[in-house]
Amino acid sequence: FLQSDVPAKLAGTGQVSGVVVSEAASPLPAEIIVLGTDIVGKADSQGQFLIRNIPAGQQSIAILHLDSGVEYPAFVNPGQTTDLGEIKLIATTEPSQ
Repeated sequence: FLQSDVPAKLAGTGQVSGVVVSEAASPLPAEIIVLGTDIVGKADSQGQFLIRNIPAGQQSIAILHLDSGVEYPAFVNPGQTTDLGEIKLIATTEPSQ
């Protein structure tokens, strides 16, 4: 029982939303991943996303665009939407050799 997904199903699911933007506040069509699950979504051309059917409880949400990424902790309540707000991705560059 404890190694199955039954506890998550009993706890219910919720949603996570937000808007992904660049340093200049331009919307970014990023990839959204709920770490530890097979749940993946995309932000649209306006940077907005809504990921459904996320198991309730503490989750780690990864937001990725090109070579940039950030991980956000989120507590997902059953039947509710957790809004991460505006997520600013800062471009990283590789050091020159």
